Amino acid sequence: MKDIKPFLQFGPGDISGWTPVGISSFHGMKPTAAIRELVQNSLDAAVDAGEEVARMRFHVESECQLKEIPGIREYRQAFVKATSKDTLDSIPMTDNGQAITDEIRACLSQKTCEILCVLDNGIGLDRERMQGLLSDGISIKDSDATGSYGNGHIVAFPASDLRYVLYGGLADGERIASGHAILASRKSDREGELTLSKDGYFVKGLHGENLLKERYTFPENEEVPDMLNRQLDWIEENWKHGSVVLIPGFNSFREKSESFNLADSVFRAAACNFFEAIYKGKLIIEVAERAAVHRLDQITLFETLEKYREEKRSTDSFLSGSKAYEAYLTVREGRSIEVETEIGPVEVIVRHPVDSGRTRLDLCRNGMWVTGDIPGLRTQQFGKVKPFHAIFPLRRNKEFNRLVRKSEGPLHNDCRIKEKLSPSEQKRLTGVFNSIREYLRQEIPDLETSAFRPDDIFVLPRGGLLSGGSRPSRSGEATPVRRSKPSDSSGGGDSKGVGGNTGTGQGTGTGGRRAGEFKRSGSYIPARALVIPTGSRSCDIEIVPEVKAKMGEIRLALDENLDVTSDGLSQEAYVSIDESSLLVNDNKIEDQNLVRDADGQIKGVLLGEIDSSEKYSVKMCYTVPDDLPIDENQQPVLVVELMSRQPRKSDQGD
Repeated sequence: MKDIKPFLQFGPGDISGWTPVGISSFHGMKPTAAIRELVQNSLDAAVDAGEEVARMRFHVESECQLKEIPGIREYRQAFVKATSKDTLDSIPMTDNGQAITDEIRACLSQKTCEILCVLDNGIGLDRERMQGLLSDGISIKDSDATGSYGNGHIVAFPASDLRYVLYGGLADGERIASGHAILASRKSDREGELTLSKDGYFVKGLHGENLLKERYTFPENEEVPDMLNRQLDWIEENWKHGSVVLIPGFNSFREKSESFNLADSVFRAAACNFFEAIYKGKLIIEVAERAAVHRLDQITLFETLEKYREEKRSTDSFLSGSKAYEAYLTVREGRSIEVETEIGPVEVIVRHPVDSGRTRLDLCRNGMWVTGDIPGLRTQQFGKVKPFHAIFPLRRNKEFNRLVRKSEGPLHNDCRIKEKLSPSEQKRLTGVFNSIREYLRQEIPDLETSAFRPDDIFVLPRGGLLSGGSRPSRSGEATPVRRSKPSDSSGGGDSKGVGGNTGTGQGTGTGGRRAGEFKRSGSYIPARALVIPTGSRSCDIEIVPEVKAKMGEIRLALDENLDVTSDGLSQEAYVSIDESSLLVNDNKIEDQNLVRDADGQIKGVLLGEIDSSEKYSVKMCYTVPDDLPIDENQQPVLVVELMSRQPRKSDQGD
């Protein structure tokens, strides 16, 4: 094989168009997926190398000559053939496939392109590991290994407008290289030869799918292309061993804009998903950009997560900034305990109380966040204890690590126990989760329930409870509450919103209890609702109206009676809502949609036109009237009211 130069080779394969599984499904993926995969492989490789700290370096080489990309000549030929009329008559182009080919054609029309370079100090790629990488992880890991190297590596392909990724490795002083391009099937130029595969490999020899361990012959040492050798030189000088991933035709993770910043994209994804590894000093990432080197490590982690702590909802399928920040606090401030299980002791990091007032459970493997949705270990199972946050780092138990790793999906962000594990493995992993659950139930203090009845019951006219919930509660249909009219008809002022929104209809005030107090107005809308206390004076509300209304208003009343079915609500009053904490469907509310009393206190929120098919999520902090005998640590019984209001003039048109 010495006289054969490496080139991009497409062997025989099944017919597959421009939307093969693994490319079309990741086409619109946000940067986090690609960055997570790159970091995870590097972190696992550092563990395999026995390195105490995994080190990574990201940088972009601009204005690289397209003609210098290894295998680009064969790539062009394959692309022309795969997009020819002769081929497309047999394998029609889809809309998604057209978008992919347009990107490739535009990149090939340029003389230069950008290349993303990702370097690490891991164990490096040798023949066996390179075989496994191109074979999607086949036959290179034993049962105690920390990760399936290469499994899901195609997640990074959409970051290349060419759908082409190159690999280089340095291990024991030896160098090796390869590449993988994904185009589409096409007819062979040779008469009688089978259809050529969508997959092309930059190798010296391609030997057939039946040879799992020796499918490829790779370029090594002096045969490694200069583009890869330059990066391996840097690795050898700084780390002695490691690997490099090159992504030619780099498209800024499909977020092209003048404001794109490589360090921001890499650090957000890494900090929100590898907070445990970074905090423990197991991972350091550098981004070289614009003649400066930026660093994410133990020192800068907090500052990075602080940037995203207000991000309530993730834009991808991974952890949001606010949840990542809370998880970081648990790793930093929580108490590490060991739980005995049938497969040995398992580490759990526990923090309580938590500011959010909501129980959370998160699974991390080798420093990477995997999921907060753990089969067999649900937050609803902890309804009788105070809210807490628990993280399972999987560091000290190899069998626990192996079972979780084996159950992970292609993006490493879920556990598919029934799909991925054998019945005996399912039983062992479920047994671990059962042991953890019972331990935490004993370890976490119980909720204090002597002062009030269950604190997540709402009383709504003709309504019930929204299915679900995180705490045990009385189920069934709620009893309508009948309220008496005030004894003094002069005792209630109008409910008045900013901008001249005046309530209509006869109100019942607060039973005549306070002169000038907020006045109930409008008619009730039947609804289903659930409240989840997030603190002594804060809560999350989910409410689903049963009918449509042109203008809905939500209010939160305080019920001092312990029996929520009682008719005698002589001391009911509305709570005051804190504007700064108020969110409806994760959005801030404009001032004109806040309903205030005569003293300017917010008592209600206008939702606009409401639909019976919609669910409304409301988050708020609140205060109760000063003269009510309720201790500040007690959680009162709250009554949600959904009212129909007359539409504002601005909503009715001119």
